[in-house]
Amino acid sequence: VEYFDDDDELVDRKVIRILRLKQFADIPKDYYVRKTIEELGTLQLITTANQQLFEPRYEVKRKEMVAYLVNLYRLASIEKESRLAVQSVNTEEQFNEFLIQKKAHKLVVGYPDGYLKPNAATTRAEGASFFIRFNEFTGNAVSVNQFVLFKYIQNDHWVAETIAKARKAGLIHGSDLHNFNPNQPMKKVEMGLMMARTQFVREKIEELYDWDNY
Repeated sequence: VEYFDDDDELVDRKVIRILRLKQFADIPKDYYVRKTIEELGTLQLITTANQQLFEPRYEVKRKEMVAYLVNLYRLASIEKESRLAVQSVNTEEQFNEFLIQKKAHKLVVGYPDGYLKPNAATTRAEGASFFIRFNEFTGNAVSVNQFVLFKYIQNDHWVAETIAKARKAGLIHGSDLHNFNPNQPMKKVEMGLMMARTQFVREKIEELYDWDNY
């Protein structure tokens, strides 16, 4: 904004910066995590076939979860200049190569019979496992000495340690804590919240509001 005096001489200039977050037609203004969803959309960390809709109740398929992870690992690898380089995945062949690479590093888990079952819904337990592994990949590993007893999870459950780590890392908190049913399909809004709570994505969101980055 420029200010001029009566003689049309420039007397002052101010820069006003406005951040316009990505908006979705199906996310109302009073939606409880609207800002988080719009931040993820602005960062292009979550995309949809219909760019105008977010579809928060949509049950995320395993192949879709992996596609989101491809993007996250690619960004993190670029910043870390990691030996575990991840490129954009545009073809089925590249997708399969990515799965082989990630399986070798135990970052993407399949079923005991060796199948990924790409069209099956991602469970909440699987989603937590994926994001805990991503947190560890970006150097934000956490350790737990004891597990917290949840309504649906006993201490000997295979996911008990993962959920304990997810809680300690802040990926699961609030009303999620004692109602975490590990076998329920993960909704897109739940995936978005867990993604946004990883340290890497939290830092990306903070950078959105750092005007020195523009």
